[in-house]
Amino acid sequence: TANDEKLNVLYLGGLMEEKGILEFIAASEHTNEFNFVVCGGGGKGVMEKLVIAEKNGSLSFRGMTLGIKKAKVFLESDIFIQQTRYPTEGVPLAIIEAMAAGCAIVTTHHNGIPETVGKAALFIEKESSESLLAGLRILKEDREKLAELKKASIKQSLLYTFEEFELNI
Repeated sequence: TANDEKLNVLYLGGLMEEKGILEFIAASEHTNEFNFVVCGGGGKGVMEKLVIAEKNGSLSFRGMTLGIKKAKVFLESDIFIQQTRYPTEGVPLAIIEAMAAGCAIVTTHHNGIPETVGKAALFIEKESSESLLAGLRILKEDREKLAELKKASIKQSLLYTFEEFELNI
C-alpha cells in the first residue's frame, strides 16, 4: 500500500461484543481515514448496527466469508483487528490466518494472544474505540512499522504450519 492510499482494515470473525465489534464499528464511524471491512455473522443487535454503519458509508459489511473469498479478503487487507476480551478466547484461528496472509495485527493482551502473535502485533486497550483509532493512526503514519509488522506476521505464521505442529507433537 502506498503512503497516500487508505489502509484496508479487517474485522473477521464472530460478531460479538466481547470480541470488539462495537469498538470497530465506532472507530469506522469516527473517521474516513481507512477502509473498514467486516466479515462474519452475529446477533440481531450487532447486525443492525452494521447495516446502519454500511448505509452511512462507514464500512463495508460482507457477511459470512469462507474459502477462496475469505483468503481473498485477508490478502486485500493491510491490518487485521482482534480487539477481544472474550473470556475463553485462547489462540484465535483468524489471527493465524491473517498473519499467514501478511496482515499487520492490532489486538489486545488477552489470554494466549501475545504468545500467538509474538512481534507481529500492535497492542491496544480492550473496550476502547479511541485506542483502536490511535493504533490505526500509528500504522497509517509510520508505514515502516506497518511493513515490519506485516513481515513479522508471515514469519510468525510459520510456527503454525502442519509440519511445525507435527514436529512439536
